[in-house]
Amino acid sequence: LALAAVAWYLHARWDALPLRFPIHWDAANQPNGWAERTWRGVYGPVLFGAYLDLVLLGLVWLLAHETRKSVMRRVTVRAVQFLLYPLTFTFGTIALLPLTPVPVWLPVTVMFACGLGVVVWAFRKITAPSPLADETPEPQSDAFWKAGMVYWNPDDPAIFVRSEERRVGKE
Repeated sequence: LALAAVAWYLHARWDALPLRFPIHWDAANQPNGWAERTWRGVYGPVLFGAYLDLVLLGLVWLLAHETRKSVMRRVTVRAVQFLLYPLTFTFGTIALLPLTPVPVWLPVTVMFACGLGVVVWAFRKITAPSPLADETPEPQSDAFWKAGMVYWNPDDPAIFVRSEERRVGKE
């Protein structure tokens, strides 16, 4: 919704957009990439941000529904969900650069701070001594699970790893 609001704002202020505006800067903070006032130049960051958001939401859905029930699954799903916010902020800010003088370092700083916060939070959750009761792992041996999400057992003849919930539902 935030990216849709940015797109609407850009549409409403179309005539205020410069015909040519910077989209990339070098290490000395000098513009070295330019875009023109076309639908691709103006809405490109919004569309790319929306695309990344949809891909990450699909990843979250897959992780939440198709991976082993564990602390790692919960942490990974929550971390990716949280990182959607600074990602959306970054692409919304980039799209607004032709109209607002936002410092280029702001979106980078927000993404870095949020990423660092997620890493610290995830480490604390993963190393916590007692997981919640609803995070009890499935009965397969923990030795065959890599990072809590990937099952690797070359001696297991099954093509798909079934969760305990699905086995109980089928019986």
